[in-house]
Amino acid sequence: MNNPKVFIATFFLLIALLAALLYLIPDEPQERVQAKVVTQTLTQSLDGHRKYLNVQLADGTQQLLSIPPRTDCPAGSIVELSRKNSIATDETRYEFVQCKFDEQ
Repeated sequence: MNNPKVFIATFFLLIALLAALLYLIPDEPQERVQAKVVTQTLTQSLDGHRKYLNVQLADGTQQLLSIPPRTDCPAGSIVELSRKNSIATDETRYEFVQCKFDEQ
């Protein structure tokens, strides 16, 4: 280890391995939650269509989610989301599962 190039290369290799291990740590088990759709937006770009839902969660906060463009969830409908809490970054992610229409 008298060669600085070997030391630096080893140091960066260890950092890369540590980052990969943190990325591969599994998320906590996911749970299903429901939210109410506030708005639905369809955008068009050069590479295709994208659809977004602005949903209101049970705690009153709002989340913007990307959904498949062919899915239709009008305002007022209920969506089922998958909530994942990351152990490594301590953040909560929501992913769209399905749309349920409000039964009134």
